[in-house]
Amino acid sequence: MKSLLSIALLLVACVAPAFAKNSQTLHISQDCFVGDVSIPKGEYKLSWDGTGPTVEITMTMDNKQILKANARVMDQKHDSVVTQVSNQSGHPILQTIELKTMTMIVGMPIK
Repeated sequence: MKSLLSIALLLVACVAPAFAKNSQTLHISQDCFVGDVSIPKGEYKLSWDGTGPTVEITMTMDNKQILKANARVMDQKHDSVVTQVSNQSGHPILQTIELKTMTMIVGMPIK
């Protein structure tokens, strides 16, 4: 019986990371957009499922979902957490989110 319990615990320990949700605190320093979704400047909780190459990200502020989108993940090391915003046709667009161990290229919102 103990060996069956040990095997079950080992199986759970191996499978759990595959379904783990990752999260990071993120600061957006200026109002910007992802597609037609307005992203006000401020502090966010960034969450994502999976490890790549494509993940689904969710940005929440004050426990309210602001954005859900797909992002392409590249393994890259960075010294700090940074967002890259570019100006397209006069609108600031959130392009990338650089975390300590990866870069996320933000895609269109999921509606």
